[in-house]
Amino acid sequence: MAINGLVCQRCHSFLNVKTNDSEDLSKLKLLASRYIQDNAYPSRRDHEESGETSPSSEALAKTEKAMKETIQARIKQDNSTNGALTPILESFIMLPNDGEEPEELDDTVANNLLSRKMEIYNYIFDVLSEKTKIEHPLCSDCAELLTEEMDRQFETMKAEQEVYTEYHKLLCSRTVDDNALLEANEKIQKIQIEIDAKGAEVDALKTEEESLLQQLKQAEEEESQLIEENAGFWQDFNNSQLELANLQQSNDSIHMRFEMLSTSMENLQKLNIYSDIFYISHYAESEDDGSIATINGLRLGKLPSQRVSWSEINAAWGMTVLLMQVLAEKLHFVSEKFELKPYGSHSYILKKEVDASGNIKAAKLNLFSSGELKLFMHRRFDQGMVAFLDYMKHMGEFCSRIDPAMELPYGIEHDRIGGKCIRLAFNQDETWTKALKFMLTNVKFIEAYVSSQDKQQLF
Repeated sequence: MAINGLVCQRCHSFLNVKTNDSEDLSKLKLLASRYIQDNAYPSRRDHEESGETSPSSEALAKTEKAMKETIQARIKQDNSTNGALTPILESFIMLPNDGEEPEELDDTVANNLLSRKMEIYNYIFDVLSEKTKIEHPLCSDCAELLTEEMDRQFETMKAEQEVYTEYHKLLCSRTVDDNALLEANEKIQKIQIEIDAKGAEVDALKTEEESLLQQLKQAEEEESQLIEENAGFWQDFNNSQLELANLQQSNDSIHMRFEMLSTSMENLQKLNIYSDIFYISHYAESEDDGSIATINGLRLGKLPSQRVSWSEINAAWGMTVLLMQVLAEKLHFVSEKFELKPYGSHSYILKKEVDASGNIKAAKLNLFSSGELKLFMHRRFDQGMVAFLDYMKHMGEFCSRIDPAMELPYGIEHDRIGGKCIRLAFNQDETWTKALKFMLTNVKFIEAYVSSQDKQQLF
């Protein structure tokens, strides 16, 4: 009968074991008996090493008998589950009768037989694994390899034992001359005493040398100091005589020049050339009416109560674009997306875009208007004002990177500044004018920042 399902514990290949029922049971009983003798109780030597009292022979015999009966009872109990298995498991060798054909077992009996055989073999392999400290089962190839490896280990340990034995014999054969050893120790002690004495002399000489060097250094320093003081005294005397005459003559002129330069410096510090050239303010005809932002007197915006011509608004836009161009050049700010073109009342801004072929195209966006009420006439003007806000936002961020404290007073989000829309189409004049006022306020803020940077560089 062949048993499948067993796996080699080293190479993990499946094993096909051909078995004999009677022999398997004989092996089980033999292994169980030996296992009880070896592991049921500790040996006499183990008891002697641990200091415990060995049990009596009668107690040992009772223990062995109890364990044997337990194992045999377990085997009989397992076999009693099927009557067909009893003759096989209760005998060591089963001989077939002459001329009798073996009876075929039905499927249930065959399955039970296979299950019992698997349990028997698992028990056998568990006993072998615990006894030999090697995981079982093993295939024939792995068993041969394991045997060869253990043979090599045995030969290696045997060779090491021979080496240690020879070395032990060599050590035992050596004889030590006590007189020579005593003389050597005496010489070593004498040499060590001499070394200690010489070391003490060297330490004393080093200490004396350091003291003498320190005294010599102090003497040299005192000599150098006296020489320098003598030379400095006469040099100072001569210089003081010359300076006394010159100071009397130049004292008055220096004071006058100092006062003049101080006054000039104060005037320069107060001067803001950008504010003088591009004067930004607000204009209102009455206190009740709203105000309009102006640059150099040109109004930028319009109100229902203050009608402003488009020629004046276009001129104000031209001055604003020119001022932003000057400030950008002073800051060395270059926008990758926009380019200002100050041309008076017809100023515009170029918006650079990259087409699908990779070429850069510039769209012209007007910063002036004819004042016509047609919707399409305001489209480029609105786009130009939105682009100008975007340009201003980038310049403000550029200044913030230089000085984190610098921040525009009115925030810009797309077409809105300070929350007000700068587009003219579909917008009220009051809202549009207030957005332009916020825009000029930001321009004035950037102008003040550039002026302060110039003063820091000059002074």
